[in-house]
Amino acid sequence: MTEGGAQPVRAGSANPAEELDEQRLATATQGLRKANGFIVVAKPQAPNAKAGESLRQKAEAVTEQRNTWFVSVAAFRDAILADPNNAKSYEGLARAFLMEGMTNEAEPALATALKIDPKFGKARYELGIVKQMDSDYAGAVAEWKTLTQTDPGYGDVYARMAIASYYIHDYPSAWQYLATADKRHQNVPPQFRDLLKEADPQK
Repeated sequence: MTEGGAQPVRAGSANPAEELDEQRLATATQGLRKANGFIVVAKPQAPNAKAGESLRQKAEAVTEQRNTWFVSVAAFRDAILADPNNAKSYEGLARAFLMEGMTNEAEPALATALKIDPKFGKARYELGIVKQMDSDYAGAVAEWKTLTQTDPGYGDVYARMAIASYYIHDYPSAWQYLATADKRHQNVPPQFRDLLKEADPQK
């Protein structure tokens, strides 16, 4: 899926595997397009919340049973087409993209989920993960800081902020987040503390 909609695959691709994935992506996202960093329905219809939620739950079951990214993407797409206002469907779509490591597709899906529900903790946490996967550590910290304002006890968010801060050489923040992670009994890799001490031995 590209900005403005899925584009046809060029014939004679040098990499048949990439060509197949592009074809699968175009088919699985048919009816959706990216616009200004969000996912939108190409031909909006009156939303059906009941049908959309039912399809979303089926998509979750398909994802658990099949564990195949393009099947899951298509299933969550159907849920979104039925009800574009269900934030959980976009979060599920993002997870389906991430099964194949497609961070460039997952990010707008999560952004859309958060546009619908800014306090959707799971989507905010996963958006930080996506930014971290793309080595945007400052962006990841920004998302997780926002998460702590609405749900300070979510997952291992402080541990992740400590590590991401280390990578952008913000050692004071790394120590601060590490201390909070310790207080909240969040799991921090044992070697991380030594790495931080080596980088900032004043602590």
